[in-house]
Amino acid sequence: MLLASSNDAAIASQNEGWHFVDMMNQKAEAVGMISTNYADASGLDPKNVSTANDLFTLLKYIYTNKKPIFDILSLPKYTTTSDNQKKKHTWTNINWPMNDKRLISGKAGYIDESKETFAGVFKVKLSEGEDRKVAIIVLKSESRENDVNNVIKYLEDTIVYG
Repeated sequence: MLLASSNDAAIASQNEGWHFVDMMNQKAEAVGMISTNYADASGLDPKNVSTANDLFTLLKYIYTNKKPIFDILSLPKYTTTSDNQKKKHTWTNINWPMNDKRLISGKAGYIDESKETFAGVFKVKLSEGEDRKVAIIVLKSESRENDVNNVIKYLEDTIVYG
């Protein structure tokens, strides 16, 4: 569901009958995402709403408390084999160009109403010469890749320590 943005997997989880979307909303509230409301598990319903601040809160929560999710989103691909070793399936990460060495982890999205979105963490080289982990969130973007690259360029060109 995470790497390939499988909406089918999200809807399957939602339809299991254990109030998946209600649980998503409860968790959002519990971690401090006060302006977030989920209407479906896939993210395709335009009634799903959040803010950049809430998505930053979610990134911090996942990094601190659910690191395996963060790690999964950093994989270029993941392959699994069935228990009987007869079937193999590989999922490819479509969230960000995997040849971008600055990416630590992140998740992309798109629906017509929200346009392109992205929430992730990048290694950004700031004035002291060391890479810093920086969360970057773009919403309602015509080109999330251009917008993220512009944010990184701005940070690298502008932020001066000391």
